[in-house]
Amino acid sequence: MQIEANLDVQVNAEKKYILSAAQSYDHNVNLRGRIIEKLVSGTTNDIKKIKESLETNKPLSLTTKDALADYQLSLDKYNVAIDIKSSVLEKESQPKGVYIDDMLQFLGQANTIFLIYLVGIQLENKNIVTKLSDFPDIEKHINEHIIVTDGNTLLGADDKAGVAIIMSMVEYI
Repeated sequence: MQIEANLDVQVNAEKKYILSAAQSYDHNVNLRGRIIEKLVSGTTNDIKKIKESLETNKPLSLTTKDALADYQLSLDKYNVAIDIKSSVLEKESQPKGVYIDDMLQFLGQANTIFLIYLVGIQLENKNIVTKLSDFPDIEKHINEHIIVTDGNTLLGADDKAGVAIIMSMVEYI
């Protein structure tokens, strides 16, 4: 999928700084996560500030907000929201999950898709593994209710169960 490929390119471009942030901000999981989210999806100015802070060990002044998604884009006629979650795999941590009510409200709108992009950081071998929510052949299913609502129906129990499973997986990772 092109979305995953684009995010992977950005992760690879910023790999050095993602690893540095994972190590430098070991004491503050929330700040570490926000920094990694910005390195993957932030503005050029945000990325520059983060790199400078990591290179010089100067305090970082970073404005962030709690939002449903870290990255949004239009795909044909669809509004795609992507939440980026990161975890240092050798350490216990629980990435903050999306607000289920906000996600369900977003998905209740016409032509919306919500994805989660997982960034797993292995400090010991300086490796990063990534995975976009696994929706095989999403382009083939884009008009089906399981991925996109038409805005006229509520998500069913099976969809809510699926969201609960995804969130449990994010918490586990």
